[in-house]
Amino acid sequence: MKTKERVLVGAVIILVAILSVFLGTRKVAYNLDEIWNYGLANNVGNITPKIEFGKEYSGMGPFETYMEVETGERFNYVSVWQNQAHDVHPPFYYLIFHTICSFFPNTFSKWYGIALNIFWMVFILILLYKLAKEITKSEVASLGIILAYGTSVIFLNTIVFIRMYTQFVFFSVALAYLLKLYWDNELDKKFYGWLSAILILGMLTHYYFLIYSFFICVCFAINLIMGKKFKELRTSAIVVACSGVFYLAIWYHIGGHLFRGYRGKQAISQAFSLGGMFKGAKDLLTALSSEALWGLFPAFGLLIIALLVLKIRNKEKIWNFESALLISCVLYVLVVGKIAPFIASRYAMNTAFGFIMIGYLVLNELVTRLWKNKYAECVALLVFLVISMGNLITRNFTVPYCYHEDDLMATMELMEGKDAVVNVEESWYGFCFFEHLLHAKSYTFVNEEMADEVYKTKENYMLLTYTLDPDAVVEGLDAELIYKSGNSYYYLVH
Repeated sequence: MKTKERVLVGAVIILVAILSVFLGTRKVAYNLDEIWNYGLANNVGNITPKIEFGKEYSGMGPFETYMEVETGERFNYVSVWQNQAHDVHPPFYYLIFHTICSFFPNTFSKWYGIALNIFWMVFILILLYKLAKEITKSEVASLGIILAYGTSVIFLNTIVFIRMYTQFVFFSVALAYLLKLYWDNELDKKFYGWLSAILILGMLTHYYFLIYSFFICVCFAINLIMGKKFKELRTSAIVVACSGVFYLAIWYHIGGHLFRGYRGKQAISQAFSLGGMFKGAKDLLTALSSEALWGLFPAFGLLIIALLVLKIRNKEKIWNFESALLISCVLYVLVVGKIAPFIASRYAMNTAFGFIMIGYLVLNELVTRLWKNKYAECVALLVFLVISMGNLITRNFTVPYCYHEDDLMATMELMEGKDAVVNVEESWYGFCFFEHLLHAKSYTFVNEEMADEVYKTKENYMLLTYTLDPDAVVEGLDAELIYKSGNSYYYLVH
């Protein structure tokens, strides 16, 4: 990149970093998977915390030793590896996350996770700029694309969500960039080396990377076939196969996760079921549209059709890297929408860059075709800035994983100085209430057997439960529902 480009890309990175930190300060609660994140990376000996039913806790309580790195367990990568072997995810992200936490033993902070995501954000935007430049040959359009993606709710939500998804995005962008570099060029040793490294590290980050890489690599293979590059296709296939063998050699636990683990069995069962073939994909695209393009996916779909019709009429080439990327992202959402344990934008975060970039490219091309003006390229930039800012403003400058809701904030304030009882079937369900319990004077975990006995010892307390049948939990109690989120219920018991 030229010096001018470095400065402008650096300015976008700084802007996105500032937005990320701002949204990080507004993060007031955690998804239960974020609590798992700390425990899987830092707890030694078990993937669940040692929580005693009936025991009264305060402060971090049982979460302290579970989520924090103890002084004598710093850089204990054997423990991380073993934890992931017993969990349902590959280990690469957790090894890095544990390293960061190890520099701050006996402490907990959301910033350990957000800082790691900001680190990946820097490289994501640099690679995305290079990818866009390879496609557009335009500094304005390339800068507009990283600005549109970097300020989108979906990407900012990815950064404040303390999980492996920002790292997942990085390898997804890296693979797309590599394939674009060699789309019309001869494959060499450097290509095969980077392809192998990205595939292995991507699969060590998240199993869904296999789905994404499969579709985009198949499109790349089709392009090789169309170019009659059969020798390069054969070599690429051998490299991919060897990468798979190497991956299995270092992480053979994937077999247990896919065929014996509960998530693997669930995914396979849903994949082969006949129901909901397209509903999951539709719901996932709707969630993605809301966060990526302010709900404007249908509008951009019409723009894509318009450009396609225009190209067909003018007998222009339709098959290119951009169409391959769009097809790969759509097919990914179709499959993941079918097999995901539930519908959430997190499962499509790695494709958001593709949808936003394609949307930007289509709008930019239509405008520049219709308006022959030197300022035409600025139109798409302005439109996408309006989309990003409008999406943030209408969300009161929060993203979903900030959990910055007025009712939730009021509930936490109400819990100050009060005792709390957490009625859950499994102790780890209490993860849902981690941040809330820090506001309580004390808290006690109970199950159905001992609940009534503990209730009798409390007065004017908060009752928190994660259940499908809340009425059964509060039966016989003078309980007032204060707040509800999914299957999590917060009651004030008088």
